[in-house]
Amino acid sequence: MLIRYATLPLLEKVLFSIKQEFSRLGMDQHGTRALQTLLEELMSKRTSGKAGQQAVGKQLVECLQQSGRIVEMMTNVRGNHVVK
Repeated sequence: MLIRYATLPLLEKVLFSIKQEFSRLGMDQHGTRALQTLLEELMSKRTSGKAGQQAVGKQLVECLQQSGRIVEMMTNVRGNHVVK
């Protein structure tokens, strides 16, 4: 998967560009795995300790807030995996 070879700035751009569609992608059969992989890569590339992980967490919260469907995502079988 190409995401594994992307740089941190590129991964952040991808996350920023999908904010509005985050929940919809998270509840999609293929989107769930793609989002999980994107978030895993962001976490692994932001290994500067707790501050790096908090930055990724903040980005994730922004995505969930902008999508406006967090409850729906949490109760969806696929979306729940992304939120966890």
